[in-house]
Amino acid sequence: MISSGYTVTKKKKTDFTQMLVPVAIILILGSIFIALFFLAPIQFLLYQPNGEWFFEPPKMAYYAFIAAILLVATMLIVTAIAIYKDKMTRGIKGFITLGYVLSVMIFLLSLNQYHSANQSGIVINRFFSFQDEKYIWEDITSAEEQSIVKNGIMSSGKLTLTFSNNKSYSFLLNENVRKAKLAIYYELEKQGIEVKRTQ
Repeated sequence: MISSGYTVTKKKKTDFTQMLVPVAIILILGSIFIALFFLAPIQFLLYQPNGEWFFEPPKMAYYAFIAAILLVATMLIVTAIAIYKDKMTRGIKGFITLGYVLSVMIFLLSLNQYHSANQSGIVINRFFSFQDEKYIWEDITSAEEQSIVKNGIMSSGKLTLTFSNNKSYSFLLNENVRKAKLAIYYELEKQGIEVKRTQ
């Protein structure tokens, strides 16, 4: 009877570990796609922006989201190995728990990082900040657009704004920001700011 019970328990552990590893592999292989398809929609649901010319997570938020997914995948693999080898000690449990807690914190930080623009000005929430930085258009003291040349073709790279508190912020001139570019440049022109163009 004891041997039979041990066999059933061992089988359950094996089944559980066999489930964890494929999930971890799926997360690793799909981390970039998961971030691309889920980060922005989750932010829209959480913050429900209204009237913004654009509202989006910056590149750093995507990197953090991917890092959190990879950390979860790593912890799943560590959990599977520890269970399979019957080495789930207090230290290992603490390490795994810390890994999961850290991944949740990184997820939250990535969800909390965004930038937007509207008729009132610019709103920025940086990675380690839990409070919006709000700048009206009158707060902007200079603007620079850096272009990127690839294979002899010039394309927009990033727009860097400097504010009256000497802080600056760079927007990647992606499709979302480019759609708002005319409106942004119009507001800057109203403040007498000429956008410097560099390569």
